[in-house]
Amino acid sequence: FRRVLFRSLQITTTLEGLKLADYLGFDYAIKIRTDMRFYNTKVFDYFDFLAESHDRESKYQKIYVPNFNSFYKRVYSPTDQFQFGKTKTLIDFWTLANPNSLKKSNSTELSPEQILTISYLEKHGEDLNWKLVENIKLLNKYFVMFDESAIDLIWMKGSLRELRSRMASTDNVDKLGMFEYWEWRK
Repeated sequence: FRRVLFRSLQITTTLEGLKLADYLGFDYAIKIRTDMRFYNTKVFDYFDFLAESHDRESKYQKIYVPNFNSFYKRVYSPTDQFQFGKTKTLIDFWTLANPNSLKKSNSTELSPEQILTISYLEKHGEDLNWKLVENIKLLNKYFVMFDESAIDLIWMKGSLRELRSRMASTDNVDKLGMFEYWEWRK
């Protein structure tokens, strides 16, 4: 029960913040945990650079997430700790198609990231097959994943080095075009 309550609270507070940003007329939003920081003062220039490279046709329709705490081996799991995109796109992501999926997750052990991502993909008509290669192709369609060091993203509870064991070899992911290292000058 406690897990479901926490997930529900996380979703509710995130949605309220995003809806307020939308109401106030902000076209773009960053969703970030309160115990995370980013220090790159040119972060929006960087996102423009990524948009030109990965999201040219529909600038900022994709959700931008760092590789930090995104689990390549666990399907449908881009991080929910930091996200950037159009405010309406983020609202769509955080609005569950079926709020009862929170309750179902206790028995199937889905993470909050999986619940949100699965709901988002299903709302967009995607057929999910739970295969890693297809998962990466789908995530590439809806997300832009970037190196967290490019925006100097810091999480006080962990670092990429500590979490690297959760990730598959980036060599395999790079072949599918999900994650690329870009030279970026701060």
